[in-house]
Amino acid sequence: MRKYIGELFFDETVSKRNMISFSKKKDIDERFRIDYVSNTNDFNIYHYADINITLIVDGELYSNDFNIKANDKDFLKKIMLDIVENKFNTLEELNGSFNLILYSHKSKEIKIINDRFATRPLYYFVDEKRLLFSNRMSEIAIYRNTNINLNYKAIIEFFKLQMVFGSKTFIENIYSLEKATLNNFSNGKMTNFRYWSFKHHIDRDFSEKKYISDLSDLMKQIMCFKTEEDMKYGVFLSGGLDSRAIMAADIKSKISQVYTLGDSFNIECEISKSIAEHKGAKFNYIERESNHYYNIIKDSVEIGDGMHNYLNGHFIGFLDQISQDVDIIFNGSLIEQFWQGSKFIKKNLYFHQYKLSLPFIDKSKDNPIDKVLENFPRKVPNIEGIFNKDLDLDVDLLIKETFKEMLEINFQKIDIDPQEAIDYLACDSYGRYSSHLNQLCINNEINYRTIYDNRLIDLLLKVPIKYRASGDLLRKAITRLDPEIGKIPLSSSRLSLKRNYNLQWLATNYHRVYNKLYKSKNYKSENYSWPNYSRLIIENKKIQQNILSIIEDSSILSDKIFDREILREKFNQHVHGIKDHERLLTQVLTFGEWHKMIKRRMS
Repeated sequence: MRKYIGELFFDETVSKRNMISFSKKKDIDERFRIDYVSNTNDFNIYHYADINITLIVDGELYSNDFNIKANDKDFLKKIMLDIVENKFNTLEELNGSFNLILYSHKSKEIKIINDRFATRPLYYFVDEKRLLFSNRMSEIAIYRNTNINLNYKAIIEFFKLQMVFGSKTFIENIYSLEKATLNNFSNGKMTNFRYWSFKHHIDRDFSEKKYISDLSDLMKQIMCFKTEEDMKYGVFLSGGLDSRAIMAADIKSKISQVYTLGDSFNIECEISKSIAEHKGAKFNYIERESNHYYNIIKDSVEIGDGMHNYLNGHFIGFLDQISQDVDIIFNGSLIEQFWQGSKFIKKNLYFHQYKLSLPFIDKSKDNPIDKVLENFPRKVPNIEGIFNKDLDLDVDLLIKETFKEMLEINFQKIDIDPQEAIDYLACDSYGRYSSHLNQLCINNEINYRTIYDNRLIDLLLKVPIKYRASGDLLRKAITRLDPEIGKIPLSSSRLSLKRNYNLQWLATNYHRVYNKLYKSKNYKSENYSWPNYSRLIIENKKIQQNILSIIEDSSILSDKIFDREILREKFNQHVHGIKDHERLLTQVLTFGEWHKMIKRRMS
């Protein structure tokens, strides 16, 4: 378990209540205290008596200098001194995955700084009397112990886009820290400063050969830096590109344990085993039981505060054993999202209700907000009508307002290239991605790292879109790092990394259609570690019963927000194989279980 809650009183006369008892309580002074529990060693409290500051480090912070180790105390002290002296340029040098919480014993203020993509979500409540902050939104609500008001716009975004944007959460007056910000809490007020923005800086003299070399060299340096301690390292490996990039960049073969999860030993498992054997690492195949995705519901929802689709808590139940084998586990993360280019807007072909995304960039300059909404990669289909008609909601209009606000904050305008707009909106605030729940669940039990690094981001923002959209740069960089790994096929296409994008696209779609038409019709995937979730709901009566019980419970899905009749209709369409509503139904299950949990704990 890994969670914490802090409380700062702005008025010293305010009486203290007993905090939630996690495991360890620490009174920093008469105004500030924190309660926490952590099974990992990446949550630490340091007191710098000479400058009268207490620093809480959630995660790992380092610089762009490979000679400075993560969470080096002298480096941390330098950062604090610069911040106290308002030298904010130093923030641009901060690298890693972190929340820094600085408490000044002199001014009785708290400053919180997070990384560029808010990879470790942090939530807060502030009024004229106190500040509450926690890595779990629900813990703040439970500690406050007052009636909660649901944020309708956040709920709509969650159901439509599988994530909540900006500072919103499901609960009014509890906010999420926005990414890449320095936040100051003092005398009942909060101010913030954004120190970095996601913007393209295209290199007009771009050379594919040079950038392949730069990308592979940088990945190699990052992995050498992140495996330099005398520790036991492992990796969660799939048949795709992100975890394979980790293995290829591990040129010193420090990763000794490889773990691949599946419902059966399929193509992806065979590919992962081949990569592990090539690198001389022990291959560990973990097979899920048929009720795995039913058994993880409560833990997955609690860790993700209901704002990440619970299905992404894949490794819950397996981490205790893994933590006995390794000290640090690597997991794929932003590398594939950024370099494979799957989120860019492509030209499409339509066949009745089916859409086929072609391997060609859409170069039209239509309204970027309309274009992004049409092509947003995590948009949930078929949610029309699920909200109460009396609300008179125009869901698309609400989403467009959010996108407009996000673009104006980041670019100070909305009239930008649609490709840059979707690149930003699909990658921004990575910590709030639905799939990021996987990292949160892993880190709840064991130290984890990824190959993510600010230097990779700075490099990719220089690359012309057409080169990133194909994913060829990443495939070629991996092959340059380790030609043998480059020969091992991808699970999606069954082709080696040396094959170009058009062939990869053609082969991937061929196997996708072939498997759908002729292979097993049960939930077990032939190609991937993750199951066919649509079939999983149809076959698993326990998951069905859970979803239906939530739909039928008006205290959980309020009639003020939802149209229960439409939800019943879509549930029946799905379980009888008439129409696929898998993502909508698992969103219902996630939100419903969260609302049920918080009502139970507050009663």
